[in-house]
Amino acid sequence: MTGREGTRRWVRIRGEARYADDGSVEKMVGTVQDLTERHEMEERLRASEERFRGLFEEAALGIALLGPDGTIVEANPELASMLGASPEALRGHSFSALAHPEDQGQHQDLFNALIRGERERYEVEKRFVRHDNTAFWGRVTVSSHKGPGRPEAIGMVEDISGQRAYERQLRDAKQEAEEASRLKSALLANMSHEIRTPLTSIIGFTGVLEDHLTGTNARYARLAHQGGKRLMDTLDSVLQLSKLEAGVTTPDTERVDLVAQARETCMLFRSQAEDAQIDLRFDPAVDALPGRWASTAVQRVLSNLLSNALKFTPAGGTVTVRIDRAGDVATMVVEDTGVGISEEDRSRIFEAFTQESEGLQREHEGSGLGLAIVRRLVDLIGGQIDLESTKGEGTCFTVRLPIDA
Repeated sequence: MTGREGTRRWVRIRGEARYADDGSVEKMVGTVQDLTERHEMEERLRASEERFRGLFEEAALGIALLGPDGTIVEANPELASMLGASPEALRGHSFSALAHPEDQGQHQDLFNALIRGERERYEVEKRFVRHDNTAFWGRVTVSSHKGPGRPEAIGMVEDISGQRAYERQLRDAKQEAEEASRLKSALLANMSHEIRTPLTSIIGFTGVLEDHLTGTNARYARLAHQGGKRLMDTLDSVLQLSKLEAGVTTPDTERVDLVAQARETCMLFRSQAEDAQIDLRFDPAVDALPGRWASTAVQRVLSNLLSNALKFTPAGGTVTVRIDRAGDVATMVVEDTGVGISEEDRSRIFEAFTQESEGLQREHEGSGLGLAIVRRLVDLIGGQIDLESTKGEGTCFTVRLPIDA
């Protein structure tokens, strides 16, 4: 039936004849009942049921409609596939009985509370047993559902076996990492005590022998002395890098003049530069730069950069140290005319045990830890380090440090 405004209406029409005393039809009485609202409600209900049925049949989760006693009224294809059975075979079975024997009955109190209306839903994880007696872990979510005529529940099962396996791998990896860290700490502690102590004696005695021997014997003593010092430097670097990576190093700050400290550090390398026939220059752009600095860390950063520059600069080259200020940032530059760093190696030059030439064919001595320590120290004191280099022409490291006046 078409309404006043052209809309479609659903109606129920009834007609009734009224008769006269002589049996003839005196009049007709008709009634029209508007059923549009009820019809639309039924249509919405039917569409909702169709959507639910589609979700129920096509869902990637296992779904079971449960009666008030926990039996399966209906199971969707996904749940049946998880359990290796057919939906018809699951109908009438207890939902809790699908779980592993050790997990059955553990959450019955939760289900009973849900049926009594004391809670709307609950979520648990437990094992389920397939038809072939293999088991899998499932995350179960049970929600109350008011079905026609009686209270019901909807149980949803998500297979989380892969997630459980991943979590187990993470736990195993964490335990292995903790054990490796413990062994590393023990090793470093032993290195510090068991190696440093005798090594100090070796360096001291070979130095004495070098002063008192002549000829070939003096040469052997000198080589042993140099080897001991090199080993001690490596040990110190390994220990310091380990402390930095472990986060146990907290440098103290003090008020110092950065220019004066850099000048003193350069003086420590003056004789090494002269022996290598390298011109070591200190060229500050300011006369003084006072502030609160982590002076020990800054001194180690500059020392490592200078040592690196002198090592990779050939005789006749130049190494220059500059100190400058730009607003509230101090810059410390170490520039050399050495061998330079290729473009492909610049991205990894701050990694531990890294030199551009490595292995048995490398051209320069050293552990490859100096720049790794520099990067971590600069990060620790809130600074920034940049690298510019041209292969065969030289390298420039620029350290920027915030000035704490």
